[in-house]
Amino acid sequence: MYNNIYKSKNLKRENPEAFLENEFFGAKSQLYVCSPAMFANIYYLEKEKAKRNDNSLYFINFEFEVINEKRNNGYYKDKIQDILSFSLRSSDLISWFTNNQLALLLIDLEKSEVYKIIKRIERNFADYDILKEINITVKIKDNNSHNNAMKF
Repeated sequence: MYNNIYKSKNLKRENPEAFLENEFFGAKSQLYVCSPAMFANIYYLEKEKAKRNDNSLYFINFEFEVINEKRNNGYYKDKIQDILSFSLRSSDLISWFTNNQLALLLIDLEKSEVYKIIKRIERNFADYDILKEINITVKIKDNNSHNNAMKF
């Protein structure tokens, strides 16, 4: 199927990597948001890669309660994604598990950088004042601490 797309666009002369970026991602510079199933697949692949390369991998679980529950969930999802998009790198990954829970995957960072990112996220959420309560848990997967968890 993908081969047919490639041929139908008459892109044999183009770089296949450029084709994928143009066809599927455009000029992606925002946070990558995906389904829980895709998140799980990427998490598994990155976890295996982290083992081989001695890289770190951070799984961050957000559970929150919104201030005004009468507003629709789409409003809060958009606001939360906006806040996260300028708090995180474009290579970071998020997935909504429920309307009040999402997960982040941060790859190849030092633990001190993760603390800074969490503090920046908390500060940005406080500035917008849309959440009543936020609970952030970080699961660390690196070569020194394979299943530790930090609670914020």
